[in-house]
Amino acid sequence: MKRSSDTGFYHVCTDGSVLPWMFQDDVDFIAGINRIAICCLLTGIRVVSFVLMDNHVHFVLYGTEKECRRFADIYKHRCAMRMRRHSGEVHGMKDVEVRIFPVNSQEYLENVIGYVLRNPLAAGIIMMPYHYRWSSVALYFRSDQQYSGQ
Repeated sequence: MKRSSDTGFYHVCTDGSVLPWMFQDDVDFIAGINRIAICCLLTGIRVVSFVLMDNHVHFVLYGTEKECRRFADIYKHRCAMRMRRHSGEVHGMKDVEVRIFPVNSQEYLENVIGYVLRNPLAAGIIMMPYHYRWSSVALYFRSDQQYSGQ
């Protein structure tokens, strides 16, 4: 796929103050993780890091701004479809604003990846970022012992 001149890194996130929840249980979170792969296939986007929180999401994506917007729109639409199946309504998903910020420097890229990966820690959900299952943090910080059962 040929990339245009605006190919780069983008921080894509939703506003967490609009919805009481996007993901209510492990089944919702698993569907949310699977949805990322589907959106990648449909858009050609590369996901650098992500975190799914109860009521919002953060992604660091690599692609064009248009591809990132399409990724976010598809992700949001598929979240709304799942919410409708789960509870019969969308709980204001149409009011959820998707924000897309271009990442213009190496320092900003490093900081935004750290911000995304620390989000559960900042929210007081966990003690260490790599204990949170619904993010890409384990791809950055993991020991073989964490996954070997030792």
